[in-house]
Amino acid sequence: LVNCIKPLLSIVSEKLSKKRRGKKATTWPIAKMIEYVLSNVDLGEDEAKKIEAARSDHDDGKEEEEASLVQPSSTLLASIAISEFLTESSVGCTTAYLRAICKIIGGADIILEEEPFESLSILKRSTDEAAMVVTDNTSIRSLETLLELLEEIPDDDDDDDDDDEEEEEDDEVDGENDIEASVEADELAEELEKTNLSDIDPAGEEEEEEEEEEEEEENVT
Repeated sequence: LVNCIKPLLSIVSEKLSKKRRGKKATTWPIAKMIEYVLSNVDLGEDEAKKIEAARSDHDDGKEEEEASLVQPSSTLLASIAISEFLTESSVGCTTAYLRAICKIIGGADIILEEEPFESLSILKRSTDEAAMVVTDNTSIRSLETLLELLEEIPDDDDDDDDDDEEEEEDDEVDGENDIEASVEADELAEELEKTNLSDIDPAGEEEEEEEEEEEEEENVT
């Protein structure tokens, strides 16, 4: 049901944009329409939880694992749909309709501690994009109310920057380790070369040659 909110907003916007001469503009209670959709979604989720609770006696392990996963609320999903609609289609909306939609999303009751981080991050990004597209000051103030609530949620760019910094630090550490290893190898080679040269005894080599010659002469005789 939540997926129908975005098409619903588009349909109402299209109907409002068609003005008929001699007729009063039709008003659409978009806030009540969205509230009705969300109330039905919440009722369905409550019934689903009751059914899952009844089945939990037969399969405790699996049900506990599924329950541990935090699911986004219907209000959060609806806010994401509205913000995406504003980013894509706010230009074609009437001022009154635009303000009504932004008022809905600005007054959304979202409890950050009870929502998954990924969904909150999506909402923040889409609301930021909507705020850059919307030009009506009243509508922008409503969006800013939501953005203030989401201020504690880090941006995706911040995560990317942190990853880039970590990669750069790892590259620097690897480069330093390579340099240290190269220096140690050079020092070890120099020590081995010095040791080999110092161990050579010319006098000792001559004595060994003389002994070998004497042994050969004795063998001949």
